[in-house]
Amino acid sequence: MLSIDPVEIPFLDPIDPSSLTLNLGTKNRLIPLVPFGESAELGVINTCTVTNEADAKSRTAIRRFSRKNPNSITVVVGCYSQISANEVAMVEGVDYVIGNHDKMNFLDYIGDKKPEKPVVVRERIDREDFTVGYVGEVEFAQRANLKIQDGCDFMCSFCVIPFARGRARSRNW
Repeated sequence: MLSIDPVEIPFLDPIDPSSLTLNLGTKNRLIPLVPFGESAELGVINTCTVTNEADAKSRTAIRRFSRKNPNSITVVVGCYSQISANEVAMVEGVDYVIGNHDKMNFLDYIGDKKPEKPVVVRERIDREDFTVGYVGEVEFAQRANLKIQDGCDFMCSFCVIPFARGRARSRNW
């Protein structure tokens, strides 16, 4: 079972988990998607780091998943992973820390077993146009989220967005 934390992804509507599966590519294994909080063999927690409170909520979600699923593989992705990879890796139960550049490709990095120590993948975000891929055929009855730009070129002294998401760049059509 795959559990994805919906807390930090506010645009997601409730999902019918019986209609979704994750194909683990070359592993030829389908993993059903379950609501966050249920037992799962793989957990993906998408994190935010805009505020200290967001960091704390991310750590709480990671710990909550790890306590409920101590033998599962725990993958932490997103902005908190990009900005504070070493801090995230020190949270008990974390197996993979994957920054924003590679978060959509997390399956390329995980193995069949829990690693002995956390694996950190945090590439520098380049200024090239980006593409947003998808896996499989999933029909959602919800509104689509269309991402056309990411990052920011303003270097405000109080903001981490240029460091977490990189400089401004547009989607490659």
